[in-house]
Amino acid sequence: MSATPTSPVSFIGRRPACLVTLGVCLGLAWLTFGVFGQTTRFGFLNFDDDLYISHNPKLTAGLSVPGIEWAFGANLTQLETGAEYWEPLTLLSRLADVQFFGTAPGQHHRSNMLYHLTAGLVLFGALKQLLGSTARSAVIAALFLVHPLHVEPVAWLSARKDILNGLFYFATIWAYAWYAARPGWRRYLVVGASFLCANMAKPMAVSLPLVLLLLDYWPLRRLVRPVSPRRAYQLILEKLPLMAVAVAISLLAILDQQRQGAMGDDGLYPLNVRLGNAAISYCVYLGQTIVPSGLAIFYPHPGTAISWPLVAASSVCLLLITAVFLYQAKRRPWLIVGWGWFVVALLPVSGIVQIGEMARADRYVYVALVGIFLLGAQQVSEWTRLWREGHRGTDRLATLGAVALLATSSFLAWRQTATWRDSTTVFTHAIAVTEDNYIAEANLGAALFAEGRKEEGLRHYEEAVRLHAPVLAYHRQEGASAEARGDLPGAIHHYEKVITLVPADSSLHQRLGDLLFRTRDYGKALGQYNEVLRNQRNAIPPRLGIVRTLIAQGRFPDARWMIDVILRLDPANQEAAALLRSL
Repeated sequence: MSATPTSPVSFIGRRPACLVTLGVCLGLAWLTFGVFGQTTRFGFLNFDDDLYISHNPKLTAGLSVPGIEWAFGANLTQLETGAEYWEPLTLLSRLADVQFFGTAPGQHHRSNMLYHLTAGLVLFGALKQLLGSTARSAVIAALFLVHPLHVEPVAWLSARKDILNGLFYFATIWAYAWYAARPGWRRYLVVGASFLCANMAKPMAVSLPLVLLLLDYWPLRRLVRPVSPRRAYQLILEKLPLMAVAVAISLLAILDQQRQGAMGDDGLYPLNVRLGNAAISYCVYLGQTIVPSGLAIFYPHPGTAISWPLVAASSVCLLLITAVFLYQAKRRPWLIVGWGWFVVALLPVSGIVQIGEMARADRYVYVALVGIFLLGAQQVSEWTRLWREGHRGTDRLATLGAVALLATSSFLAWRQTATWRDSTTVFTHAIAVTEDNYIAEANLGAALFAEGRKEEGLRHYEEAVRLHAPVLAYHRQEGASAEARGDLPGAIHHYEKVITLVPADSSLHQRLGDLLFRTRDYGKALGQYNEVLRNQRNAIPPRLGIVRTLIAQGRFPDARWMIDVILRLDPANQEAAALLRSL
């Protein structure tokens, strides 16, 4: 079958191409604003937004020289808690928001919506270049813009990196289609620059060279059957520079996550569990693509309590789909290409390399879902072509079907977006549609505390600790074991996992402060000692720790002042007296 059959939406073919393209772009904008315009009235969330945006002092620099230097150096030359990865383009976009709009969340949300619309328009252009069909490209781009699974990266400001990654991901595909039409080194440089930008927004485009190989098979047909080994070698060689960049970006991302302590623990998430969860997640994503229900900001990982019958069923389902699409590859190549796009694009975030404690995330399918839309739209186009030969009104029926699909998707996305209004609504919704969601319980508790509903917030906080008790016990035990064998960084890693959910544990703050002092991380050590004093105002041990830390930093007047405070509280304290004599 030709890659550019007659459009199933008949009215598109009867108007000048430029007017049709303009009309499609305006329609895509109208859909996007209709669904996501409400986000301009939303606030910041207490989940990552505070860390990366609202309470991030680095953003106050705006688009100044120090601000730009920070954007390109954060998590590359120095570890920064205000950046999740090396993501300079994402950080530049946040600096620009603060520069031009200040810290009002509504303006940041408006930027997210506009970036999402831009990504959809670029996708439309790329698909039009690939497929030669305005109708199919428009439907796929519209589904991309208003599918409920894509609400999270638009409504959650911290997920902007996924939008910008997708924007340049699609720009790379568009540039590659342009390059494939007439290869040349200048055009290849445009492909490489777009690919680098995608990874500078978020290091998730590392699998894009494999997607480009799939597009070589169809619809670009640069790799035709029977496959010539020489031609295949040339096309693979052509991707090697991109693959080299992808490897470097992947290693940097893994190293960065290790430094931040975000890598999943092998004891909690052994390899067989990670593989099993990946199989389940692929099937869940597919199911939620068709029936987008039960969507939440956080899905708890089952860990070793994973359902192995569900793993087996999911694995069989994935293998069957792959086998059927491979069997159909010669007659219907779009099936295996679209499926391959979906599978390959998800691989970096499939959970095989576990980051954090989530099972999956809606934002992970931001780019991957286009593969499913592509194979679906192309297959419907094929059916429409066959039906057209013996049935009248087929084009009109296809048009009505597309309109109904987009209307339904838009309504569901609009309703899902409304649950992201603030921390209370988004975590209340997450608790309602998931089970044992300790992150949702903890963050809802914090949100209710901030609203002054302290008793209600405390109940949710206690529920979070109860749900997470086995994992907290594991980290306490592993931390103590690491400390006993002299692995201080390992002990700190495990204790920090506990302290994030049990911030009132003064003894653990004290212990963590002592370990940080021994590793000469004096700034963090002082922070832990001060946390103890917040809960125990007259405690002596944290003040002694502060004195030792101040002395190590050479801050002797401050140390002497703190010793005076200790001796007023406990005149007989011999350790304080000894520290005073050492000054």
